[in-house]
Amino acid sequence: MVNGGRVRALRYAREVVDDLHWRGMAVPPVYAGMAEEFQALVRSGDYAVWVTGRDPAAAAPPQWP
Repeated sequence: MVNGGRVRALRYAREVVDDLHWRGMAVPPVYAGMAEEFQALVRSGDYAVWVTGRDPAAAAPPQWP
């Protein structure tokens, strides 16, 4: 199961790693590992499922008969 907070943290780590590489700076191992975990999530298709699952209609409260 993909947790929204975890996905956001992994995505942020990937952005930090990209920025550090662009600036020519060293990447802390914790960020490198989280960025790779995010890439694995994307490759597996779970990220796409999580993104499409955030449909506002799906998050609407249930309708009682």
